[in-house]
Amino acid sequence: PTTILQADYKSLPISPSFKRFFTMHQISNLEGLLERTPKELLRIKGFNERTLKELIDLLEANELIHLLDGY
Repeated sequence: PTTILQADYKSLPISPSFKRFFTMHQISNLEGLLERTPKELLRIKGFNERTLKELIDLLEANELIHLLDGY
């Protein structure tokens, strides 16, 4: 079974703006997103404090917050 990390971002319980970020930057899943630190993500167009909070909430809900580098 696919974990939330490998699941297509379109199936994740995230906002439309967060989904647009994945599309815009051709990132297909959380695994790809988590290759970057929060500091790096915040420098990318379309990723902001609200998106970071959404990511943190999603990871915490799935007991995966330890995977967010530097958090």
